[in-house]
Amino acid sequence: MARLLLKAQKEVGLRLAAIDGGGLRNAIPREAIATVMVPEAQVESLSKLVKTIAETVSAELKEVDDNVTILLSDTAIPASVMDLDSQNRLLNAIQGCPNGVFRMSPSIKGLVQTSTNLARVVSENGTIRMQALLRSSVDSEKEYLAETMSSVFTLAGAEVTPSGGYSGWNPDMSSPILKTMTESYEALYGQEPAVMAIHAGLECGLLGGKYPGLDMISFGPTICYPHSPDEKVNIASVGKFWDYLLHTLAHAPKKVIVNPFNTLVRQQSGNRQFYGKYRKMVCHRQPRRRQRTGLTDWPQISKLLRDHHIVPEYAFTERKYHAIELAVEAVNNGFRKIIVGGGRHNSRSGQRSFYPKRSCRHKMYF
Repeated sequence: MARLLLKAQKEVGLRLAAIDGGGLRNAIPREAIATVMVPEAQVESLSKLVKTIAETVSAELKEVDDNVTILLSDTAIPASVMDLDSQNRLLNAIQGCPNGVFRMSPSIKGLVQTSTNLARVVSENGTIRMQALLRSSVDSEKEYLAETMSSVFTLAGAEVTPSGGYSGWNPDMSSPILKTMTESYEALYGQEPAVMAIHAGLECGLLGGKYPGLDMISFGPTICYPHSPDEKVNIASVGKFWDYLLHTLAHAPKKVIVNPFNTLVRQQSGNRQFYGKYRKMVCHRQPRRRQRTGLTDWPQISKLLRDHHIVPEYAFTERKYHAIELAVEAVNNGFRKIIVGGGRHNSRSGQRSFYPKRSCRHKMYF
């Protein structure tokens, strides 16, 4: 649309009264409408220009979209048009804005790594509002693309506000859950699944940004034309998806508590030595006997831990000397990071349980 309007502005003196293109921010726009005015003597020239542009764009997109249509029709005379300076800055900014694939993945053939979608342009109440959605599996590249787009519209005099961003999610072909689900698919259906990375926005990126180290996978029934008015689901694939999910849950790998501040776990001569990225952590918290403030304080404490990418297992003591039992059990189960929270008796009980063993080199209590 901007391509046509900008050319018509130069060749037939087009003036823009209103524009409404696209719909939702996360959908590729498939239509746009503009209300324009041209001198009466230029109406025929505009009609020929529209036909020429339509033929040109159809030829460019014939391999991916054979139904490109540009229609020109009469309408009521608008009450006003944009001033020429604002119109010129708007159309040039849209024309100059990056849109579509920005970079392909250098490691996975055929996979888009970074892209942007100018999804919405609408004039209303004397202002122009535009929305774009950027996607990338590389956060730094997405930030660079956002800065590039911001520069384009800042030069046009627009106010640019970034919002709603989320982290990318890089494929992990050594993922334990991927191995399990591949085996489940083969067991259920007698063939290997098609494992692929796609260029899309997924909840996995949001979760991975908050909890680094989570082992994640995305799968579901067959969906066609997502994020469009034509979106549909293959009903027969829903039952298959459900059976696959149940089989996966029954054979899922055991949970691993990840602490991203450490590195690997090694076992040598029957004694676990921890000097790598993955160390287990357990958190004991004792509610006070009367006020039970431990229970009410825990949500805040838990949030502070999560904010620092620490996702512990935790337990509340329930009886006298229970802290000792929990600490001994945790050490025997391989935990080497212990947080003991509560009053002085609870902290001392926790310390007594692992000091004699000399197996916990790190402690923390609050």
